[in-house]
Amino acid sequence: NYWLVLDCVICYTNTIWNRTRIQKDDIL
Repeated sequence: NYWLVLDCVICYTNTIWNRTRIQKDDIL
């Protein structure tokens, strides 16, 4: 259970990070 939650958190963080990076690319 713990690892499943941890993996979900990592996936969620990666999604947010990719989204912000895409926004930065759009601005540039």
